[in-house]
Amino acid sequence: MKQIMCQGHSGYHRFHISNNQRKRYCEEDHHQDLALKSVHADHSYDVTSKRFVPDISNIVHEEVLDNDGNNLTPTDDWRVGRRVVELGVIADHLQQCKHCGLPLSLHNTIDIKTYGLGSVLKVLCTNKSCGNINAIPTGKQHDHKIWDVNTKLALAAIDLGLGEHQINGLLSILNIPTVSHCMIDNRIREVGDVIESVADKSMEEWTEKEKEMTRESDGNDNVTVSVDAAWQRRGSGRSYDSLTGHCSMIGSKTGKVINYKWRSKACRICQRAEISGNIPRVHKCNKNFTGSAKAMEPDMVVDMVKESRSKGANITAIIGDEDTTTIARLRAKVDPTIVKLSDSNHMKKPIRNRLYELKNKHSTLSPKVISYIMKCFNYLIAQGKGQPKKIEENLNALSKHPFGDHSSCSTDWCRFIADPSIKYKSLPYGKPLQDKALQESLTTLFQKYILNSEKLANLGSTQSNESFNKSVAAKAPKNRFYGGSRSLAYRVAAAVAQKNTGHRYTVDVNVSSGLSPGLYTRKLATLRDIQARKRKAVAITTEAKLRRIALKASRNQSSSTFEVREGVCYQSNTMIDTATEDSDEKILEIPAPKNKPVENDSRTSHITQISARRGLETFSKYILPAREITPKAAEVTGLTFQNGSLYLLDKIVPAVGVKEGLTGFISFLEKSTNNVIFGHNIYNYDCPVLYNALDNCSLLDDFQSKIVGFVDTLKLFKLSFPNLGSYSQCKLCDTLINLSYDAHNAEDDVNALFRLVNEKIDNFTDVQKVFQSELSVFYNYVSLKQMNKNVPSLKQMLDDKVVTKRTANCIARSGLNLSHLRLAYSRNGRTGIKDIFSEPCGSKARVTKSAKIIDSVSDFLKEL
Repeated sequence: MKQIMCQGHSGYHRFHISNNQRKRYCEEDHHQDLALKSVHADHSYDVTSKRFVPDISNIVHEEVLDNDGNNLTPTDDWRVGRRVVELGVIADHLQQCKHCGLPLSLHNTIDIKTYGLGSVLKVLCTNKSCGNINAIPTGKQHDHKIWDVNTKLALAAIDLGLGEHQINGLLSILNIPTVSHCMIDNRIREVGDVIESVADKSMEEWTEKEKEMTRESDGNDNVTVSVDAAWQRRGSGRSYDSLTGHCSMIGSKTGKVINYKWRSKACRICQRAEISGNIPRVHKCNKNFTGSAKAMEPDMVVDMVKESRSKGANITAIIGDEDTTTIARLRAKVDPTIVKLSDSNHMKKPIRNRLYELKNKHSTLSPKVISYIMKCFNYLIAQGKGQPKKIEENLNALSKHPFGDHSSCSTDWCRFIADPSIKYKSLPYGKPLQDKALQESLTTLFQKYILNSEKLANLGSTQSNESFNKSVAAKAPKNRFYGGSRSLAYRVAAAVAQKNTGHRYTVDVNVSSGLSPGLYTRKLATLRDIQARKRKAVAITTEAKLRRIALKASRNQSSSTFEVREGVCYQSNTMIDTATEDSDEKILEIPAPKNKPVENDSRTSHITQISARRGLETFSKYILPAREITPKAAEVTGLTFQNGSLYLLDKIVPAVGVKEGLTGFISFLEKSTNNVIFGHNIYNYDCPVLYNALDNCSLLDDFQSKIVGFVDTLKLFKLSFPNLGSYSQCKLCDTLINLSYDAHNAEDDVNALFRLVNEKIDNFTDVQKVFQSELSVFYNYVSLKQMNKNVPSLKQMLDDKVVTKRTANCIARSGLNLSHLRLAYSRNGRTGIKDIFSEPCGSKARVTKSAKIIDSVSDFLKEL
């Protein structure tokens, strides 16, 4: 026996490696009494190595000590941890002792032996004359004592894209004994062969259906297929250096896989032998390719076409992208008459990219104009399917149509021929473009596509292949390498089986392996297949497509707005660039909008009287103003302020400072909970004045904690009593309750309003409709403060009549000042201004969506 001690950050690991232990790890899924083969026969390359290398793949089974010297090695105590068991199997075996026939009790278990997720319990018979120790399995077994649960675990690992590390991580967190790498490998090989068999059978069935559907629709046996490859390592262009890849061939009629191939430039067994300097043992080598990763796709497609033709599928046309020389190699090695059809997405993407490149050269080519041109392009290609000549004519017209020239247009798609006066729905201001230089660039761009009209008239799709590649990526994630063994082949085969038969392929694999289908396996597989069909049915509807377009536009708009507001966050060499530029400006953020505030003027008037009433209890205080009362205000209220005293109709009245008065008002509110303040025209006048005074006295937080909201009785009576001539409080009292009072005394105002509301408002629904939370009113107050702060910076725009006072107030209230506007314009020009002005704020735009205002502001900023 060899013994190794090594110290790590988490403690000590002691490895005891012996032949007996190796036997156990490699055959953990076998019954304890099953005869084992010598490890030397199966793993000769391990024992003949010139240097000893401890096998750390089974570290989870070795003795582990923590920093305190406690042994964390799993014991054979059956009460420790959790187990995966089949209750029916245990119940059946506990019915009677195998020796005396008396019932057994799980409580009398004395030992447990674990084999992967399966276990054997050693249960003692309590019959004193018997004393037999019974072996009670915790689950079913098949073929030479292989545990069903271990085979199903391997199937789950393939289906869900898990490896040994992920499986053991899950099990350890659940406190279930972990499983060995060797056991997982054995079971993956067992179930993987079955998966390949199920996939091959499904491909044979769908090949026949593809041929049958082709004969029915085209009247011949000439099959058209789409092909596309993917690699198990992320990369693009020259960085395609993956060791593995796969390719699928999908029938254009059925949308199902009729052939697939995989390639690998690695074999784990050969690599280990090479490292140890030994000759590889006899094995089924996983390495089946030696060229570059880029050459995998042509090689696989040629192989698939040859194989499919040999099996009776007469493949005469393939649909593929424009990225490889696959078709040239097919014509050279298989059939020179094979037709190549281009993929529609791969043909359309370059034109969008080219338009965005032209955007840097032509300012009128905005994202909105690009979307319009692409919309026209896609429609014209769809209309000209199978008609190259018509596509040539349509593309020739497309370079003129957005510019108001309809001489080359067709009545099939151009409505301007019948009515030249109508407006463009998707172009700025509804008018045709005027940029002649842009028109020349578009003419040159479309000329290249006119020369390829034959391809554009016969486009196909590889979307099914892309969908298949995603399934493979889910089962063989790109951040894990499965190409050194057959595991990758099994995972690709599982994706084929799932593509062709749905999630129920797992049930087929279980049955083909001699295992139970599994009630819950079948239930979930059926449910997921039903959900997939529903999603597909919904996804192809017009409503769903329009919703996807709207959501994409919304996301793009939001992303563009955030980029303008946030500045440079991520960009190649951005730190190098900021070494010579003003880095502070690059990271300066434009403030985000808050909820759309109520539009009113800023109120900074001084309070001269506070009054409130709750039931029979009242509060009223005169307040000493901080400045002189204007003659007009004195005429209305009768209040004057002279020599530090407050006078009402020339009689001095007791008054307190504003902080003392507000503190008393807050104390009055403290006597009750969930306070809602009613006031007439309170939203536009009283609230801003009150909040400003509270804020100046540092009492705002205390006040906010005492109330939940406000009700403006002006809005309430307009809702409850429509069509009245006047809604002033005096007029309402006179009309509705025949009451006259001193309208400019706060205490009389409060008492009159209290009576008016209690006698005439009995519809609580109307009260709810006009109620505003305290938070909403607070946001309105903050926006007013923000407006007062920002408006002065917009003075030049007002003086030059770039915007109206109302628009300037709206800009300032939303948190923007002139420096923010200049920053937005410097980052993305007119589009930057448009993005922050039209940014959603509640149900409305932050400032405006008016193109006229956006253009006016942009022109002003351009001249600065």
